[in-house]
Amino acid sequence: MQRSSLVLLLLTVAGPSLAANLDALVQLLSPVYLAENVAVVCTANDPTFATEASGRQVSMHVYAQNIKEQIITGLDEGEANTVLRRAADAARAAALMAIRANDAPTPDEERRKLIAWCETSGRPFVQSIITSQDQNYDTFKEAVTRAKSSLMPGR
Repeated sequence: MQRSSLVLLLLTVAGPSLAANLDALVQLLSPVYLAENVAVVCTANDPTFATEASGRQVSMHVYAQNIKEQIITGLDEGEANTVLRRAADAARAAALMAIRANDAPTPDEERRKLIAWCETSGRPFVQSIITSQDQNYDTFKEAVTRAKSSLMPGR
């Protein structure tokens, strides 16, 4: 398994063990932010990426915005900012690791490696996030509700 694929897998299934309910929300959002970052990087190198890695809601950006709103709706400002920051930080770290794994001695070679990575790892990852939302939306909503349940008892 390529190092970058392993990073994507670990980010999707693992998470820190701090405040459990906020962690659950971070874990739901981090892969989405990562997929959005992957889509941006891959689209910059191949404009067809965005249209080929899309779903019912069109672009990964639209999916990410909708998911973010669902996750932070009802949270107080501090909780929402914590979830957004931690999810973005985790996604950024994973994206940078994936990009660094494609370092090459020349810019042209680096670009070729990145385009290949986008095709073999990036596109399937982005598409899996989109497909999961399209096919398992109710399960996602239940996970968000469970994570929020003890955060918002009186709200």
